[in-house]
Amino acid sequence: MAHSRRDSLGGGGTEFNWLDSQGPGTGFAVSFILPFKRDDLWQELIADRLVGTDEDEDIKYTIIRPGNDEENPVSVGCVREAVFGAPIHGRSVSELLEMKPPSYIKWATLLQTDTIFEFMGRSDEVPPSIALALKENKRSKLHPEGGTTITMKYDFGWIQVHGIFCCLGPFAADFLKGRLEKDMKQKWQESMARRGYAPLSASRKMKTAQELKAQMERQAKLKMKKDAK
Repeated sequence: MAHSRRDSLGGGGTEFNWLDSQGPGTGFAVSFILPFKRDDLWQELIADRLVGTDEDEDIKYTIIRPGNDEENPVSVGCVREAVFGAPIHGRSVSELLEMKPPSYIKWATLLQTDTIFEFMGRSDEVPPSIALALKENKRSKLHPEGGTTITMKYDFGWIQVHGIFCCLGPFAADFLKGRLEKDMKQKWQESMARRGYAPLSASRKMKTAQELKAQMERQAKLKMKKDAK
């Protein structure tokens, strides 16, 4: 399944040029919209524990080699290990190849062991990778709350399925894409809320309530001054 059209990557804009520039390749893309600011999503995207994995206690992340930015270990050059418990199992090691805050990040998979689904590169020189682009939406009829469009592009040659379901390899990409489209938006939204971020609509309501309270307090003070005279 090749995705080279820009509309398949979430709707155009310079934030998605990096995804398009990777070439058609093979794999798939998943896109969804969340009611949070792009800068906030970016901060959690490069956090020690990836956004969307808060409840997955069986996933353990370890930075094997910090990135080139001394102040931020999760930067270009960072090599990170992920060890998965049930039901995924296995281990993967990835390297952060490209990073354009707060819009784009790309990880290449260097190693996978004992995993059920093993992503294979398009060639020996091109390892499997995942690129994520964040596009900040302007408030409009289509996006009344604004928010951020997240597009995840998985680039690989094919998926090898290990174990008793090995014969399902040809259907693995469709299966994984369907699962991501079904679960990823909710997982990310719940994760952001769990980390203390309020959705944009709630933030605006909170700001409006605070402004109204402040206005009422100012009016009360003015009335007290007037009555005192």
